[in-house]
Amino acid sequence: MADGIISADELTDALMQSAQGVDSAMISGWRREWCEIQNVVGNMPQRPASFSRDSADIAQLLNSGKYVMHHSKTFNTHYKPHYRIIKHDVFETQLLPKLKHRVR
Repeated sequence: MADGIISADELTDALMQSAQGVDSAMISGWRREWCEIQNVVGNMPQRPASFSRDSADIAQLLNSGKYVMHHSKTFNTHYKPHYRIIKHDVFETQLLPKLKHRVR
């Protein structure tokens, strides 16, 4: 860290730690959340054309014990997502203290 800025190595470490250690409880939580999303979107009069196909793909993924997939081509055409996910506890313990240091 130089001048309170998080280095690329520190950010990479946080991302790598966040990618490890996903347990079955997290997958079960996502499965419950997805069921709620399906209920809401499934009852919409004008749901996305790819909804049935996407739902089947997600169900297959979850049934195989997996949880990560890429955005659809439609999503990527309309939006340009540029984000990475860092677990809350990794952020709180490793990155936030460095950001607070910079704010002072």
